[in-house]
Amino acid sequence: MRLNLQNETLRIGINVYPPFTFLNYDDKRDHWIVTGGFEYKIVQVMQKYFNFSIEIHNFNRTWGSRSSKGVWDGLIGGLVDQNIDLAVGGITMNAERFDTVKFLPPHTYSSLSYATPIWKPIQNYHRLASKPFESTIWYLFIASLVICSLFNVIYNKHHRRLNLVWLSVVILFRQHWHKLNSKENNYPSFNLWFMIWNFGAFILTTAYATRLYSLLTIPNHPEIINTASELMDAVVKKNYHVVMIRNSVHTENIKNRDDLMFRELRKSLIVVTSEFEAFEMVQHSEPGRAVTFISLHENLQSIMSLLGAENINLPSNNFESSIVVDILAIPTRKNFPHFHRFNNL
Repeated sequence: MRLNLQNETLRIGINVYPPFTFLNYDDKRDHWIVTGGFEYKIVQVMQKYFNFSIEIHNFNRTWGSRSSKGVWDGLIGGLVDQNIDLAVGGITMNAERFDTVKFLPPHTYSSLSYATPIWKPIQNYHRLASKPFESTIWYLFIASLVICSLFNVIYNKHHRRLNLVWLSVVILFRQHWHKLNSKENNYPSFNLWFMIWNFGAFILTTAYATRLYSLLTIPNHPEIINTASELMDAVVKKNYHVVMIRNSVHTENIKNRDDLMFRELRKSLIVVTSEFEAFEMVQHSEPGRAVTFISLHENLQSIMSLLGAENINLPSNNFESSIVVDILAIPTRKNFPHFHRFNNL
């Protein structure tokens, strides 16, 4: 016989987490309205089948973590304290939660994935002047000018006063310079400096011009990250900062777990309150200071569709691109009296 809960109202805890749940605030009624999401559709199917009413409780994107004193907050805390009967909003099953509340049969599994920026070559043109050489070469060049200035001071103590630093720059840019008289040309120290600097300037400017022309002809496209191992390499090299949503189970795992992968992600972790803020950071990041947003693949896909986000790469949902794989289900409080009926639906 079908269970009929006509006179009962079930309290549903919810967090907005597209595409699992969508919420909008109704100013006229002064409360939150559920506008969609496939997890909420599951609740509606159960509501229609068992004929119960619904009372929505918004937990403001706090899913549930346990403090050092063993106290739960968020949706899981609401179930533990018996303030709600069921909870929805992309809730991940794990051993700690499984021992604390009951779960209905899993309705889907998802992978923890990432969104990374795709840069156009033109965005890097304003930095091309320094791109042909690595920073070490530039530091050595500056050091050589400092040494040249010291040589200039020593040289001018014994000979005609010359600005060898300025002369070095003139030679470096291959510009015309006033030839010294024969007396100055006979100083061995000047001739040695002139020979070394002229040869070094020729090598430096030729190499710089060659590499600059190569960059202009064949722009350097930053590599697109398509696997979890590539992402980890980029994070370890400090080329990427990691952005995640506050209070999510994945953020708490990265903060607290001692695995090598989570330790590396934790070093560059930035916590934000919404997916929109995270995607804005990804879109406005630059090479060398890039941002990757880590969340469930369906969540990333849904927000990208809502925003019409361009120049963002979301890898295919496969084993190689998955950081971890999660099982999602709807939890209930432990003493929920209709658990077995709901479980068998």
